[in-house]
Amino acid sequence: MKRRASKLEVPPLCIYCSESNPEFFQGVEHVVPQAFGKFSDQTPTLVGAVCDDCNKHFANNGDLLLGRGSIHGVRRLRYGQTTTRKYPDRRLHTVFPDDPALGPLRGALASLRMIDRVIEPPALQLRILNLQTGRTEFYLRHDLDKLHYDPTIYGVPAGDEPATMQVRIDFANSREELEDFTELVRLRGVPYRSGPIESYKVGPAPYVDVEHEETIDDAYLQALAKILVNFAAKYLSVQEVLQQRWSAARDFVRWGKGELSFRLVESRECNIPGREPRWPGIIISLWNDPKGVIGSIKFYDGAQYDLLLIVGQSLRDDQLITYEFIDGRLPINLAE
Repeated sequence: MKRRASKLEVPPLCIYCSESNPEFFQGVEHVVPQAFGKFSDQTPTLVGAVCDDCNKHFANNGDLLLGRGSIHGVRRLRYGQTTTRKYPDRRLHTVFPDDPALGPLRGALASLRMIDRVIEPPALQLRILNLQTGRTEFYLRHDLDKLHYDPTIYGVPAGDEPATMQVRIDFANSREELEDFTELVRLRGVPYRSGPIESYKVGPAPYVDVEHEETIDDAYLQALAKILVNFAAKYLSVQEVLQQRWSAARDFVRWGKGELSFRLVESRECNIPGREPRWPGIIISLWNDPKGVIGSIKFYDGAQYDLLLIVGQSLRDDQLITYEFIDGRLPINLAE
């Protein structure tokens, strides 16, 4: 009589912190953040490879950043995705165009309601030009503690020297509110004098074009790198990403150690004119470069991020993979 051997489960081991206690593996880690779609009954997840603490850390940081604080997180709403989040993360700036016809709204920081894609009247704000970067910085009341005035960065007001500082406060509802906000600005060292209260209105048009500005910093790159490492663990193997050559990428994702080289490649949207927009969708791939192993994430607004995950080594030919993830559809292996 033959007996069928029982299938033994692989003991859990977190690829990011090395946790191995089975009690700390109650959840599953999504390869692609859920904000960008669910992929039928084959939504890629990792079981027993990312512990609950790391899972929670990613959900509350990188996944939220991409879903609520990135241009891609806002653009996904345009293609029918929904969110319960009323406003984007503060790291994402939505601004009115630099159009003189907009009057006081010209170049102002806008307030976008993500839940229904409505532009609200702007909030009371300080706008000051950073002379070193050439970019206008925006500060709302709750942001003023981040402002540190330096005349070499922001210039000087009119006085003994020609004025080089370009600063203004807009959208106060009353003289009292303006004076109160101005005093807070002065406490941050900015030599600002109150100006007149300017009235404004958006106008009769049902839509107002706005521009989104984001900063690609380490937190942003950690969120992208996490998707790529998870992708490798899912479609290559957990054993592969546990190898020493992946340690720099793993440590960067979880602990912010070191840095990963990256490049942003802009291209036209992948949607084909005349066809229904395909969003939210992501194309993820692993490929070899003379510098090492590159992980790529391409969003359907045409932005592609290439991150150098492994330096000085390469993957085997059978490990070079590309998958397409489109909301509501099965993942597609484009390398086959």
